[in-house]
Amino acid sequence: MKKISTMLPEEMRDDVLSLCEEYDKKKTDVARFVRALDKLETLLQLAEQGHESFDRPEMIANYADSSVSDFPDLKPFLLEIKKRLRNEFMSGGIEWKESYDDIISNHHTL
Repeated sequence: MKKISTMLPEEMRDDVLSLCEEYDKKKTDVARFVRALDKLETLLQLAEQGHESFDRPEMIANYADSSVSDFPDLKPFLLEIKKRLRNEFMSGGIEWKESYDDIISNHHTL
């Protein structure tokens, strides 16, 4: 990000780097919300790409759980994406564990 930010006007550079740090360190509610959205988007991409792209399926199923669990309004989106993922797991002969459906109990961070 530091390299990319050098292409910005100097007055914007510090702001962009500050926002990136805020995101990386999950300093604010907004940063955590954006992180949750980012993880949802990643899962959606994986679901759309299909099971052939799942190099570590055991990590995919719960990838966004911890981030989304802080934002109840995002849980329906995660559950819908997980339905798509479950279908892809099954299409690829990959085991879908019942615990993958439980967002609350899966609080690990990747």
